[in-house]
Amino acid sequence: MEKRLTLLAALIFALASLSSCSSDDDEQQGPKHEDVNLSTGETYSISTGGNWQSAEPLIASVSGNIVTAQRVGTTTISSESSSFQLTVNPRYNLYDTPCLQWGASPSYVNTFMDGYNMLKVEGNIVMYDGKGGATSYAYLFENNRLKSSAVLVDAMAYGDALVDYLTERYIVIDVNESENYVMMVNIEQDMALMISFYVISSNLYSMVLYTSIDSTESRTRNSVSHEMEHAIKELNIGKPIHNANTNALMQRFIMQ
Repeated sequence: MEKRLTLLAALIFALASLSSCSSDDDEQQGPKHEDVNLSTGETYSISTGGNWQSAEPLIASVSGNIVTAQRVGTTTISSESSSFQLTVNPRYNLYDTPCLQWGASPSYVNTFMDGYNMLKVEGNIVMYDGKGGATSYAYLFENNRLKSSAVLVDAMAYGDALVDYLTERYIVIDVNESENYVMMVNIEQDMALMISFYVISSNLYSMVLYTSIDSTESRTRNSVSHEMEHAIKELNIGKPIHNANTNALMQRFIMQ
């Protein structure tokens, strides 16, 4: 567990360093090109010369005058004398993002989930039915404040689509096949995701658990992974499973 927490802290620090290396580009002033919209994986060729850079390489990278859309989001592409805004749109929309307003009340979450049927309330857990690729949603509260959100996905039907959906939005920082989980963070490094696999009623499912993190080392080291594992136990969906199907999905995460 301590090894996992150390790895999470180190990788988040490395990602923060990468993200901030070109933060000064946001201050660039000068004539603007027309803003550009791409989908993940697409490229754009800038027609004018210059030393072009991306304010957020995790969203879009630049090599020469070629911009490559990496992940969903918006960033500024700039040179010494010009700039434009680049928006990267998703290719995959497997399920609606759960409520990620940490600290929200159950009533706020219920309003957020308008259009979804509430399945049950059990202790500090509220569950809703799913749509699209989501089988169900679960919200875990502490003192009536949202602590974690989870989405259950049919991994046999949507496993590959789940990998595509997550990797175009978030960054893989750890794939642990022995303990059967994938750890990811968002670009801002203020939210962590844990993806694990379970057999429920003879079918393979993946649970995507979201929770907040912050920039303090103590919060990252001492709380995040423990809270995620505790949340999984509270959901009471059984023990994680590792088989040929989960191995194939984990290999896809590794390749991203």
